[in-house]
Amino acid sequence: MDKIFVTRGTDAPVFSVEGFGFIGQTAPSRGSSELATWRVEAQPGSVSGYHSLDREETFLVIAGTVALETQHSVETLSAGDAAAVPANTVFRLMNSGDETAHFIACLPVGATAVMSDGTVIGTPPWAR
Repeated sequence: MDKIFVTRGTDAPVFSVEGFGFIGQTAPSRGSSELATWRVEAQPGSVSGYHSLDREETFLVIAGTVALETQHSVETLSAGDAAAVPANTVFRLMNSGDETAHFIACLPVGATAVMSDGTVIGTPPWAR
């Protein structure tokens, strides 16, 4: 197949959760069969719930700072930094800075998210 699937920024779906804006880029509903990508805008002071995924998730910070916190460590990323969170690692995202953080996240299609209390989220809606 020689079709290229394009998601224009103006057409990308937007989801808001806990001070985070998730802007869906590639996903099965937008033509991707193997990799889901999305942009994230994390407002100052935003903190996600602790969660894990059954597949590796990667992050690339474009602007601002964002921290990835596990039970044992905190890694703070700034513009240009990238991180890979191994599958089944319980972590959360935080923006303790004074400006909105912008980053890109990538996840294999079909990954399942679980909150730390055991609530199964399944595939996040921005990655479907």
